[in-house]
Amino acid sequence: MKFLSIIIPLYNTEHLIERCLNSCINQGFEEDEYEIIVVNDGSTDNSLDIAKSFESKYKNLIVITQKNQKQGTARNNGLKIATGEYIWFVDSDDWIEPNSLKEIYSFINCEIDVFRFDAIDYYSNTKKQRSCKHIPNRIYSRHEVLLENRFSVCVPFHLFKRKFLLENKLYFLENIFFEDNEFMLRVFEKTNKFLYVNKQLYCVFQRENSTTRTTDHKRYLDLFVVINSYIDYLQMNSFDTKIQRVFSLHISQCMNSLLIGTAKSS
Repeated sequence: MKFLSIIIPLYNTEHLIERCLNSCINQGFEEDEYEIIVVNDGSTDNSLDIAKSFESKYKNLIVITQKNQKQGTARNNGLKIATGEYIWFVDSDDWIEPNSLKEIYSFINCEIDVFRFDAIDYYSNTKKQRSCKHIPNRIYSRHEVLLENRFSVCVPFHLFKRKFLLENKLYFLENIFFEDNEFMLRVFEKTNKFLYVNKQLYCVFQRENSTTRTTDHKRYLDLFVVINSYIDYLQMNSFDTKIQRVFSLHISQCMNSLLIGTAKSS
């Protein structure tokens, strides 16, 4: 079994995907130890051709294509064919640091469900470290991270045990924005062992025309789907008051974002 599967949803990032793929390939790590799965989400630019050119050169990189169904569907389809012990969801406009895979291999522990590491935001003329509130090198047990409620909902800042995701049926909601928010809350409700390592491994490219930063009325309406998913999850499970309170807080935050977002886009 490969130790890691990197899953990269791809949609119209022809000027950025090469940097992303090069960062994943140029790791000084054996090709048979990990795989790169690029899921083309119906790109209309030259993104697919660029990804295909990489596929022809590297035996551990494969490209699959779906009609445009947004990032959640692309991640799910990548997860369905992944063979690595751990999963890393990487966005096609971002990149990973050199030797990240060696760093991961050095601290990976088969008992851990979810790992968290550090990231840096890169702007046009500056960069900024993402803050992390977790205690480094401490193993958190069931519901500790959830109840602490300081976790990031940015999926690429985490490594997930594939068996943990599959056994708990932790897939992304499809055809919506804000799929990270909905996914990560359920992840941390299920996580039995969590570890934060203060290693800077992920690089976020803050571009204005990213789908996560574009003001769009439909995008904010998707928060209704996220809110309904939270409510359904609460109704299907008998949680104590503390856990219910965390979910209620996130529902309130979604409602607030929905009101602000739709007001700005109207």
